[in-house]
This record gives sequence, structure tokens and C-alpha cells, in this order.
Amino acid sequence: MSNKARRTSFKPGQCGNPNGRPKLPPEVREIKLHTKADIIQAYYKISMMPEKEAKEYIAATVLEAGILKCFDDFVRTGRTDQVKHLWAECHGKPSESVSVDIHSGLSDILNDLGEIK
Repeated sequence: MSNKARRTSFKPGQCGNPNGRPKLPPEVREIKLHTKADIIQAYYKISMMPEKEAKEYIAATVLEAGILKCFDDFVRTGRTDQVKHLWAECHGKPSESVSVDIHSGLSDILNDLGEIK
């Protein structure tokens, strides 16, 4: 091995994450068992409640209890990981796309750029 300083604190052959990816919290796992329509309905119902009402609300289902717990954890800790999982379950992960027209010639592109100025 060379005398150069290592870029990481890991020894050769040592894994940087020996325990693997952390498991989802139980509330989020429970939420994932329901249909998307059920999740969206419960999420909307709870997210539209005034804060005082949400604090006093007694969940009618395990799904509602899980959503309340996710929101409560976010309010207490400011951590967004559980809310992100919940949001992705309700709305899907955002996607980005780029449209490219390969039939446009260089002269067309330059003309378009000239019109933008």
C-alpha cells in the first residue's frame, strides 16, 4: 500500500454500513399495507385538521394512528424521513424528464437561440 493518506477512515475490505439500510419505522410499514386510496383519504383527513384537533383526535384505524405518529414525530423532531416515506406512498416519488428532439438540425437550434434574445 502506498504512503498516501486514505480518503476514508475505513480499512481495506471493511464495509461502510455493516448493518445495512435502516428498516422503516413500524408505522410506515403498516401504512404500506393499505391501498393507495385508503392512505390518501386518511392522509388528507388528518392533514386538513387544525393542529389542536389533530392533537386530541383518537385514531379510528391503525392507518390513521400511523399517519398521526408520522406527523407527530415530524413536529417534535423536525425530521422528515417518515413524512417523506408517507408522501411517496401517497403521491409517488417525483420524476424528472427531459424532452429532446434529435431531428432538429444545428441551424434550427441556432435560429431558435437567436429568437430568444
